[in-house]
Amino acid sequence: MKTIKPLLLILFFDLSILVSQSPLNSLGHGTIINSPDASSLGLSSTGLIPSGNNSFSLHNPTTWTELNFTYLSVNFNSNYVNSENYNLFKSFLSGISFLVPIRNKYGFGLGIRPYSRKDFKIFSTKENINFDNEVYTLSRTYSGNGGISSFFNSLSFKISEKHTIASQIEFLFGTYNEERTSFVSTKQFNFNQMIGYKSTMLSLFYKLKKTFNTRDFYFFSAYNFPIGKKYITQKNDYEFIGEINSADSSFILPSNLRIGFLYNLASSIFISSEFSNIKFSSNKPMYSNIFEHEIKSSNRLSLSVQRMKKTNSRDFLERIQYRVGFFTMGHYIRLPETNINETGFSFGIGLPFGISDNQIDIGFRFSKRNGINQNDELLSQFSIGMLIGDLWLIKGKRR
Repeated sequence: MKTIKPLLLILFFDLSILVSQSPLNSLGHGTIINSPDASSLGLSSTGLIPSGNNSFSLHNPTTWTELNFTYLSVNFNSNYVNSENYNLFKSFLSGISFLVPIRNKYGFGLGIRPYSRKDFKIFSTKENINFDNEVYTLSRTYSGNGGISSFFNSLSFKISEKHTIASQIEFLFGTYNEERTSFVSTKQFNFNQMIGYKSTMLSLFYKLKKTFNTRDFYFFSAYNFPIGKKYITQKNDYEFIGEINSADSSFILPSNLRIGFLYNLASSIFISSEFSNIKFSSNKPMYSNIFEHEIKSSNRLSLSVQRMKKTNSRDFLERIQYRVGFFTMGHYIRLPETNINETGFSFGIGLPFGISDNQIDIGFRFSKRNGINQNDELLSQFSIGMLIGDLWLIKGKRR
C-alpha cells in the first residue's frame, strides 16, 4: 500500500512546469531541419536555391547535371538555444553527400542527413498534496533526445537547355529516447522508453532556366510527400510492444511544397527567394502530451543575396563566395491560442582551397521565436562544411 499511493499520485496529479530546456522540442517531431548544410544556412535557404560551389545545391538534384566534377560533401552543425530560464547547446553531423554528373545530361547522388532532432529537459513539481490523510511532495524530470535521419538517393535528367527534372527517394529512420523520473517524497520511480521510426518519402523537382537581356533567371520547385506505410517500434523497461501501423499511432509525416527563384542581378551578384509550405494530414498531437498543443500547417519565406565566385580567376578574394539571407516562418506546433513564429537572418562565406574544385563553407544564423508561457527563445546556429571536387567516375576528362 505504501508503494501504491505514490503511484496513484504520479498518475492523477498534474504538475506545474518550473524550468524547461527548449520545451518546444518536446512536441511533435521536435525541430525539423530547414538548412542542412553550411552554404544553404548562409542564405536562410532550405536547399532548393543553388548556394554551393559552381552554383549548385547539395539538396536540389536538378542543379547537378552540368557539374564539372564529382563532389563529396561533409557538414557539421552546432545549435544554441537561449532563454530567460534555460539554455541548450548541441552539435551533430548534419550530412554526407556524394554527387556524380553524367555526360552533362544526368545527375546522380546519395547521402545521409538529419530530418529532425529532439533535445529537451523539463522539470516540474507540486508541493503539499493531501492524499488519503497524508501530505506528499511530487516532482518529475522529463527528458528526451534523438531524432529522424534520412538516407536519400536522387536522379536528375536534363530535358533541354531550359528544363530539368529530378526525383528523390528518402528512407527515414531513427530513434527517440524518453526518460521520466518521478519523486514522491523520498521514493523514486523511473520510466524509460525508446521509440523507433521507419518511413519512406518521395520528392519531385523541376528547374526552368530563362535568359533576359543576357541575365540568367532560374525557377525551382519541389514537392515531397510520404509514401507506403509508416511504423513505430516502441520499447520500455518492462515489455516490447512491437510494430504499430501509423493508422493506429501518432506518427505523422508532412508533405512539403517549395518554390523559389534565382536571378543574376549584376555580374556575379545573384538575388533569390524561396517559399515553402509544410502540411500535415492531421492536427492531432504526436508523442508528447506535456503541453496542450496541436499540429498545423506552416509556411516559410526567405530572401537572399549572394556573390558567386569567379571560378577562372587566380585572385583568391574573387574566388570567395559571400551569402546573406533573411527568413520568417511559422512553427508547425500550435499552443492554445498561440502560434509559434520565428524570424531571423543569416550570412556565410565559401573559401576555396587546393588545386581542384574544393571549398570550405561556413554559415551562421540568428533568430528569435516566441515560446511557451510567453518565454521568447533566441536561437543561434553555426555550420561548417567541406566540399571536395574531383574527376572520380567522370569519363572523358583528364586532369
